[in-house]
Amino acid sequence: MKLSAPHSIKIILLFIMVSLPLTIQAQEVKWLSWEEAAKLAETDKNPKKIFVDVYTDWCGWCKKNG
Repeated sequence: MKLSAPHSIKIILLFIMVSLPLTIQAQEVKWLSWEEAAKLAETDKNPKKIFVDVYTDWCGWCKKNG
């Protein structure tokens, strides 16, 4: 049985989509205190972006999404 080019491409893409989740590994989040993050930010040893998450009890959006 001979496969046409569009069918071959679909089969290859399907194989990639099925096997992709097997190769992706989650990275663990290293939580830091504000002081630890400030110390690391002062050095050029490991420059990384910092994500700050803020939540309040009075915020309507925080309650809706939290």
